Amino acid sequence: MKKIIIPIFMLLPLMTAQAQTVLTEEQQQLEQAQKQLEAAKKALEVAKIKAQAAKLKAQADSINAASAKAEAEAKKAEAKKGNATEPEPVVVKEPTTSTTGWAIPVAVAAKPKEAAKPANKLANGTTAKVDMKYLAGAIT
Repeated sequence: MKKIIIPIFMLLPLMTAQAQTVLTEEQQQLEQAQKQLEAAKKALEVAKIKAQAAKLKAQADSINAASAKAEAEAKKAEAKKGNATEPEPVVVKEPTTSTTGWAIPVAVAAKPKEAAKPANKLANGTTAKVDMKYLAGAIT
């Protein structure tokens, strides 16, 4: 009896391990369905990305078409003007930067100088160094 029971207990873990690795037909179908679901999800994601890319491409194409149309209209307007001479505006070039971090301006647009303001004379004959509107309520 010992000779029979001892080998059975020794082989019991092997039998249970084999039983756990064998899948039933329902489990196999379930795993296949899960794999198909995952594949369908991935395909859906890819389709969404492609649809979004197509929308962006369509928007870019419409913007490019609109800009091309605007450029064509601008060229027509220039052609209509002909050789009209207009004063060219002063072009301020972007300042160049050196390795030290200081900016060196290439060309600077001329700023109009303000006319000299007349000195404000007070009642006692002195000149005010600040605007009179701030001194309106002051006691002198």
